[in-house]
Amino acid sequence: MKLMRCNESKLEKWIGIIPECEEFIYNFFTSATEDKVCELVNYINDVKNYSKTNNPIRRNYSLLLKAYEDISGLKIYYG
Repeated sequence: MKLMRCNESKLEKWIGIIPECEEFIYNFFTSATEDKVCELVNYINDVKNYSKTNNPIRRNYSLLLKAYEDISGLKIYYG
């Protein structure tokens, strides 16, 4: 299993922007596979599920989506 390549400086940038979500962001991107589309679905599901019980993730929902786009290089289409 290959891990997703992500821009380390962008990962650090977003951890600095949303420090209260550092553990979530770091853990996700350091374990994500190279299938960015599959990982996007996983990321959105994780953010939705964790936001039910985790206030920092709930408060930063939209920023976390922007972080995914920036770190992964994949643009999210909101239809």
